[in-house]
Amino acid sequence: ALSILHTLSSVLSAITCAVYREKKSKQHFPRMLLLKRDWTRNHVYLFTYPRCRRIPNISPWSLKMETWLRLARIPYTAIATFSKGKSIKSSLPFVEVNGRQMADSAIIIETLKVEFGKSLDHSLSSDEVSRCRAITALVEEQMTPCLMVLLLPDVEYLVSDEAWGPHLGRGLTGWFRRRRMERRMRRQIASSVDIRGAGRHSYAELTDLIKEALDALSTLLGDRPYFTGASSSTIDATVFGHVACLVYAPTPDGVLTDYVRITRPTIGKFIERMKETFWPDWEEACRTRNMNTHRNP
Repeated sequence: ALSILHTLSSVLSAITCAVYREKKSKQHFPRMLLLKRDWTRNHVYLFTYPRCRRIPNISPWSLKMETWLRLARIPYTAIATFSKGKSIKSSLPFVEVNGRQMADSAIIIETLKVEFGKSLDHSLSSDEVSRCRAITALVEEQMTPCLMVLLLPDVEYLVSDEAWGPHLGRGLTGWFRRRRMERRMRRQIASSVDIRGAGRHSYAELTDLIKEALDALSTLLGDRPYFTGASSSTIDATVFGHVACLVYAPTPDGVLTDYVRITRPTIGKFIERMKETFWPDWEEACRTRNMNTHRNP
């Protein structure tokens, strides 16, 4: 009898451990249903915000991600969505590739480098890699949160016909959708900038912090065409995605746009160079709102 009880105890213990491991696995690697069921192998499906009249994507991280795909010459299809909840990390942008979903632009880029064998950053020295990480922190943790606070009073632009309005519908239903989206974006932006502390600064302090970041970027770029030299790399897509939003989004009174183009012309020329090289369809994308005006390699 004792032998039977001991065996049963061992079996129950094994079952309990198996159930625990399964639950833990599901917590760390949640299974998501793919939105793109009829996917093509080695083709990236980028889920991101819709096009706007002034800029193909008003989200700095989305513009960074799409620019990097072009820079790395990876075939992709952009799909307009507002559904963060369908992302594995409840964030936009996210991608689906080869039957898997990934979120967070930094993680996506590092994963796709391996997946597609892209070596655009392999020639960088350890000092250059560290420098690129510092630049990324400068634009993503200092400059962009400050910019988001400045744009918060004009968040209704996002639901206007110049931006996402046409995707939210017309008539009474469209009006309710626009108001709901406006409230949602205000909450999300306010929550994000409060976490980073930017929401506590005055207009003058925010403007000064952004100018300081632009001054540093101008010094780091110098007279080179790209931040790591003669060839473009990931950091160029990062800086372009964030600074282009400052230049082309409707910022208050245009002071910062003039600062980039006039006071720091090296950064202004860098933005134009990236736009001409990797976004030759910029105007077409903004005019037609078509998500896929690019030519895949």
